[in-house]
Formats: sequence, structure tokens, C-alpha cells
Amino acid sequence: MAVQIAPARADDCAALTALSMAAKASHGYDAAFMAACEDELRVRPYHLTQRDYLVAWDGAHMVGCVCLYRDTPQIGAFFVAPNAQGRGVGRALWQAIRAHAKATGADVLTLDSDPNAVGFYQRLGFVVTGHAPSGSIAGRFIPTMEWRA
Repeated sequence: MAVQIAPARADDCAALTALSMAAKASHGYDAAFMAACEDELRVRPYHLTQRDYLVAWDGAHMVGCVCLYRDTPQIGAFFVAPNAQGRGVGRALWQAIRAHAKATGADVLTLDSDPNAVGFYQRLGFVVTGHAPSGSIAGRFIPTMEWRA
């Protein structure tokens, strides 16, 4: 799939939220779990002032997103629409955000991973470095990962 990568715009927030929720739900989570994640996954306009969001487009369709915090070399979101998974969108977003991070001087990137996405991140070169509390589910811990240039 040939996608175009572009910075997110303020009017993309609702679509970014819907994409994030759909991608997360594609891991088989139930409605109660997804409801608990909704606030954490909601993209608000002020997020675009704190994070650099890149969006993957297939024509007029948003098919993925990734964001990098501006104050730390941490990826805060990385989602691919369910109907675009396994079609190169994630790799295209990874190449774009990696180039962006390199331009800002970052040679190490970290992220907190959904347990079901660990394999994807490992294929990109990330390694599991520990675990952190979930931002949505009390008592749940998720893998922390790191990539080095």
C-alpha cells in the first residue's frame, strides 16, 4: 500500500481518536476494556502542541498515525487501522517518525507497548526493557520498549 505521510492538523483529532480506538480494539479487547481506554486514547487539539503527530493517508482515508513527544524521545501513539494492518503502513510510519526523531537529535526512542504489539515493535528493532503501569487499567502493567540507532 502506497501511503502519504503528513503532519496531523487540529481538525484531525476526532479521526485520530477513532483510528486509535479501532486499532486498539482489533486486538480483541471487549467493550468494557475499550471504554476504560477511551480517555487515554482520545486525541485533543492541545496534544498537537505537545506532540508531533504524523498521519498516514491512503487517498482520503486515514490509515495510521504515530506521535513523538516534543520534550522526550518517547513515542506516545502508534496505530494502524485494522483494514490496513499488515500492508506496510506501520513500517512507513516508523521510517517517517524515525527520520523526524533523528532530525531532532534523538538516537534512542522509547514507548509503552500494548502486549499484543510487542512482536511488531521487535520487528522494527525495539527491545523490551521493563514494564510500566497502564494509563487506563488499574493494576495492569504493559511492556516498555526501547530502540537505539
